[in-house]
Amino acid sequence: MKYCHTITLSVFIKPEDSNIFPDILDKTKSAIKELFDWEKEKIELNETIAEGFEERKIHIYEIKLLKEKDTNIFIKNLLSKLSIEQKEFLKYDKEYRLDENDDFFIRLDKRKLLEGEYVITHSGDCFHIKMNIASFPKNRENSLKVIDEILKI
Repeated sequence: MKYCHTITLSVFIKPEDSNIFPDILDKTKSAIKELFDWEKEKIELNETIAEGFEERKIHIYEIKLLKEKDTNIFIKNLLSKLSIEQKEFLKYDKEYRLDENDDFFIRLDKRKLLEGEYVITHSGDCFHIKMNIASFPKNRENSLKVIDEILKI
């Protein structure tokens, strides 16, 4: 079953992140690989370097999944790493995480994820996941039903 048209995962790495994890860039790539083995599936991991305030260099990693096979693998991997409580929280919070374009948003705590723990957060210091929900006919009610199906996986 097709759950999502696209899934975009992005993470911002600030210079001060290397104070906590000296090998932050490699750890981030590994964490993304735990969710989706982009090298094996021949998906490009895009890296952009943006300049922030006071000429701070911010690395931005982004991966965009377009194929049903890839989006389903990602969803299955993500859900296998979330606790039952985390999944229940997403079910409870789904109305607030779904926007008018039928994009469903999940944020995973960056620091905890780099330590191997998968925790949903509202913080901006996170791995951002944007899932464009595949529902037919395309409307909010049907998208919420698809989200319920996703969270059963």
